[in-house]
Amino acid sequence: MNGQDWSEFWWTNITGAHLVVTKVVDALADHTAVIVDIPPDLPWRQQMRSVIEDEFRRKTGDSDRIIEIIDAADEVSEDTEPGRFLLDRFAPNKEVRNGYRERSQKSIQDYIRENDVLKSRVIWVKGLSRAQAAKWITFCRDYGRSAVDSGSFVLEVQGSTQKLDSGRMCSVRLLDCISSDDVQLFNSFIAAEKAGYSMEWRRYLSTAAASICDTDAEVSAHLLEQIDIKKQSPLTMLGELAGEDAYAARGAASDSEHVFAYWRRQDLQELEQRLWKAQVKTLFPLIEMERIRIITFYEYELRSILEERYIEQFSERITNPVALELGTLCYVMRKFDCIRDQDLRDRIFFLHKCRNHLAHAHCCNVSEVRGLLDDAPGILL
Repeated sequence: MNGQDWSEFWWTNITGAHLVVTKVVDALADHTAVIVDIPPDLPWRQQMRSVIEDEFRRKTGDSDRIIEIIDAADEVSEDTEPGRFLLDRFAPNKEVRNGYRERSQKSIQDYIRENDVLKSRVIWVKGLSRAQAAKWITFCRDYGRSAVDSGSFVLEVQGSTQKLDSGRMCSVRLLDCISSDDVQLFNSFIAAEKAGYSMEWRRYLSTAAASICDTDAEVSAHLLEQIDIKKQSPLTMLGELAGEDAYAARGAASDSEHVFAYWRRQDLQELEQRLWKAQVKTLFPLIEMERIRIITFYEYELRSILEERYIEQFSERITNPVALELGTLCYVMRKFDCIRDQDLRDRIFFLHKCRNHLAHAHCCNVSEVRGLLDDAPGILL
């Protein structure tokens, strides 16, 4: 797939992302105004709007509804009232546009409804400042909900904390729907299309990119498509992506926790910790599985030593070979020369080194990751 295909796949097939689509569509179909609380670094936001529009038309069978996208940052001044803006933009004629009087007993919302100003329209407002968002939320709350086609609203806001009347409005907070687990699932589909990678490599690649990029599926997808992770650390690749014009605004806020914000601040400790968490999830189990295979292969020799010798681990005598940690196994191997195959001895020392890295919250480097993922199968064959 290309980038456009992956963006549509994200919003239509991944559980958390599609839940956002479903919630917005269901609310609009129920004639309820929707506040969509989006993070500042939302991936593929234009594709989100497009998928919601398509899903809304499919669900309602309404092909005539017009979805009007309004960019408040460019089209609405800070002091403009929403009702006045809507009349100026959508009133069918001059008489309706200029006919409302503030001193009348009728609210501007009632006036707009009665004159069908927004008939067959969904007003989707993006780019709202906090001050503008408060005005639009109040306007939409008082606009009400009607079974009659008098217009609907979607407001994109960031960090709205205003209490909503659930009968007239609903809110959809993206970060309540989408997690890095969704990104990891998404990554697995992308990694599956990378030729020359084993299942273990694809699992590592998917997990590492999700852990580093958190909920930014777009950056994660780009990272997966660009990197040769057998030769390059994903952290190194971040610098190249962060410098691209398309991502110049990602993580721009001073308090941002976006992956690019950490990179630009050169907070490498945070990024390395994210990579370490992914390695603990994917590499640590492989190390343990290989440890058990080695011990099982040499169980007779190891059990004989443990029965004849007092081998202590964590202040207790070990009698079962399976309980041998890699450090203790290295000691037994050196002391009693029970494993003589030099390649396997080197492998055990290598596994011990990698496990120590992870156990002490350090990342394995590219060479070590390659050694774990490429050499693990068949080491005892």
